Amino acid sequence: MRKTLRSSLLAASALLISFGLSSCGSGNPTPFAGSTTSFAYLQESSVSATKVPAVAGRAHELNPRRARVHEARPRISNMGTGINLGAGNIDLYVMDSATGATTKLNPTSAAFMSAKLSVDGTKLVFSAEDTSGYLQVFVADAKLQTITQLTGLTPADESDHANAAFSADGKTVVFDTMNGGQIYTIPATGGTPTLIATQVFGVFPIFTPNGKSIVFEGDSTSSDTYAIFSVNLDGSALTQLTLPTLGDFLPSVSPDGSSVAFERITEITENITYYVADIAVISINGESTTNPAKLLTSGDYSAGWSNQALYLGTEVLFVCQPGTATVSSIYEVNADGSKVAQLTTTTAATAFNATRWEE
Repeated sequence: MRKTLRSSLLAASALLISFGLSSCGSGNPTPFAGSTTSFAYLQESSVSATKVPAVAGRAHELNPRRARVHEARPRISNMGTGINLGAGNIDLYVMDSATGATTKLNPTSAAFMSAKLSVDGTKLVFSAEDTSGYLQVFVADAKLQTITQLTGLTPADESDHANAAFSADGKTVVFDTMNGGQIYTIPATGGTPTLIATQVFGVFPIFTPNGKSIVFEGDSTSSDTYAIFSVNLDGSALTQLTLPTLGDFLPSVSPDGSSVAFERITEITENITYYVADIAVISINGESTTNPAKLLTSGDYSAGWSNQALYLGTEVLFVCQPGTATVSSIYEVNADGSKVAQLTTTTAATAFNATRWEE
């Protein structure tokens, strides 16, 4: 049921971004200083009548360890000096949730796969295919005018590098190797990546506010029951934070460090073809039988293909395609599950992270 990506949002059927204004782990949580009301998201640049839009009910597999097909892309020369982004049909936007104003950042559509703003809203970190067809991590100013590539393809490391996020101070970036299930940190100005010994297959990492640990989606067994974990940067204090029945994915941590929001699979059909996913929230101390996760979405807002949380202040943003909608949009809901509101309205699919899905 779970797949790991394809560059086309239309055929991929879903896009999601793991944008975390994060905090978690052991000890007292430290809130972010000056967190922004803005967030980054991805959107299809065009809709083809010959392709199926991102509708609910596509078949998926709950296994992110599949090999990804890489295609050499033509260079997009106007995306930045020396930057060899692959061509694609995805645009990168920033929205101010306070005003509703949206800004398209890229002059030419590319193979963007994920993007996140720094806590102060001045920098972007994103994953995109380069001309080799592999995903790499890039950092840029918030207007996408100056771009620096942090990771690259080497003989010793032929991996997709994706799902990156800034530390609270913006000095460090954390990312994963997708199918490899390894998590690294790297200075935001560039340098040598440092492996975090998570001891489990781990993807979609985000920093805690104090920068001493990360929260991620992991699998500690050979089964496909994924859970949310936290671990210190030195690999110590590995802690399973959720108690999944069918699978928990794609964490985001509240700016004040008090809770974790994530996607929870709540229903799988008998033939294991489709599933229903809701947004759930737990205390930063983790889920227990006496303190179960609270579901924030239900009914029309239970996505039939994917649903991902993004904490932004006291609201939780999520991607959904409710009811008779033909494409996915971004919604917000209060942390207690009340007052759902739609933030984006478009004829093209919109989401936070494309790296989860494969055609």
